[in-house]
Amino acid sequence: MKGEADKSPRNNISRKSTIKSSRSIDSGGSSDELKKDELIRLLKAENETLKRKKDEIEKYSRDYIVILETQLREEKELREKEHKQLPQLEMEVLEEKNKKAEFANQVKILTDQLQSMKDKTDKTPKKKDLFGKD
Repeated sequence: MKGEADKSPRNNISRKSTIKSSRSIDSGGSSDELKKDELIRLLKAENETLKRKKDEIEKYSRDYIVILETQLREEKELREKEHKQLPQLEMEVLEEKNKKAEFANQVKILTDQLQSMKDKTDKTPKKKDLFGKD
């Protein structure tokens, strides 16, 4: 009787509806699978794009670091060179100041001598020429 029950029209209808349901689930599942596959593909593409951008940024950063390190090294070398030259330059400035002070002193001495000579010539009587004119 079980075999007959399986062949009854009522059981046949329920079996057909079950088959239709599973087909719709399969087709719906296929649609979901397609959506999932598309989403996975899009996410992978976005991931690759982000990886490329990250690699570009890292390369730019490395290049920029090299440039900055080079500039820093050059500035440091220049500062060290100037620091080494500083005592020599300070000595030269001091020598120039001493020379300037010495020249100023000599100018003062010569000015005093000149003034002294002028004062002496002003105090001495002028010689009259033969005709009595100054």
